[in-house]
Amino acid sequence: MDNLTLILQPYSLTLSRLSPLFLAIGMSPISRFPGMVRLILLLTLTVAITNIVVDDWALLTQPNWLISIGLEWSLGLLMLLGFQLAYAAIQIMGRVLDMQIGFAAAGVIDPITSNNDPLIGTMLTLFITLAVFLTNTHHAILGSLIDTFTLIPPGAWDGNFNFSNIMGFFSAQLIFALLLLGPVVMGLWLLDIFNGFIAKTMPQMNVYFVMLPLKIGVGIFLLSVIMEAIRPLVRDIFAAIVGWFNLGWVS
Repeated sequence: MDNLTLILQPYSLTLSRLSPLFLAIGMSPISRFPGMVRLILLLTLTVAITNIVVDDWALLTQPNWLISIGLEWSLGLLMLLGFQLAYAAIQIMGRVLDMQIGFAAAGVIDPITSNNDPLIGTMLTLFITLAVFLTNTHHAILGSLIDTFTLIPPGAWDGNFNFSNIMGFFSAQLIFALLLLGPVVMGLWLLDIFNGFIAKTMPQMNVYFVMLPLKIGVGIFLLSVIMEAIRPLVRDIFAAIVGWFNLGWVS
């Protein structure tokens, strides 16, 4: 029995750390993958990482084993937070642009979470996810994920973390979101001023129905203009995710 427990303990701890990243629903782009695909990836990475990282394992007592499983699961949730913040930055940009341009009434229903996702945010998320795989950025993320088990071996985390560093990462992602949507929002704000001027000088005109197509056209045009500038910002967002897996926020 002890021999079986000795074999299962490192795999269970690795599985507990990786589970939030692959099994969380509606919290990251990975959740859009089919459930069976995510489960197979989770089990495959668990076996591979455990065999790579764990050389010699000392048997834990059952209470320490259960406590370590809970701590590893909590560490996985904190690692998931990096994905979620980057994903939220893109979603915030898309939701604000949808409201400014006029697409807020044409949201996309996510069948997994039953949420009304922003149209532009969903489109940008799909394109950026595709770009991650086309540019092999997922290799860097996967390499950083494996490095976390070298920095903190399974069962070695004591639950301490640096809250200020986590909030600094959150602030950085929020700034990225503001930089992404700032030019388009400013352009549409100027257009709103023009719409207000027209509404006051020509009250007989239905400004909403007249200006809505113009606002949509201007918003899409501005979005296409800044696409080239968005590329380095998106690169910085995913570079921050890779840096997040360096576990600098663990004290």
